[in-house]
Amino acid sequence: MGIQTPERATEPAAGDVRIDVIARAIFDNFNLRRVDESAQWVADDCVREDVPTGTVFRGPDGYVEFDNAWIRAFPDARIEVTSMVTEGDMVVTEFDAFGTQQGPLTSSTGETIAPTGKAVQMRCIEVHQYGGGQVVRARFYYDALTLLRQLDAIPWGGAEGQIHEEIES
Repeated sequence: MGIQTPERATEPAAGDVRIDVIARAIFDNFNLRRVDESAQWVADDCVREDVPTGTVFRGPDGYVEFDNAWIRAFPDARIEVTSMVTEGDMVVTEFDAFGTQQGPLTSSTGETIAPTGKAVQMRCIEVHQYGGGQVVRARFYYDALTLLRQLDAIPWGGAEGQIHEEIES
């Protein structure tokens, strides 16, 4: 079937453009390692935020750099979209992300995590807001604590284990 491009869309969601089709193409481009092609759907003044780290990327170049940073850390990364909801000028996409950390990854504290060779799986949500058929704002949500634990960057025990013990006693 291939990637459905906005030119082939038939039902408008925001103006004359199917923003859900654009969002899907952006995720497909990530899996195909064609993230540079997604820049055409990103506004010059777009703000993309990695919510757990608070890191902000701006414009098409920043949008692409964000994806490339994940690909450098997880060269085999892939995304499986589980649901996508469009409402007005917004598209909310829930997906599972998979990969093996074979490159450096910047943590939420700004530290670099050296390659671990560990496989990870995380549930994610990305919210895109569109204007004029382009992404003007994107917010990426994921559980950074679980990611760091899967990479053995932090221990699995700690406060979580203590809370569980206190509840049982």
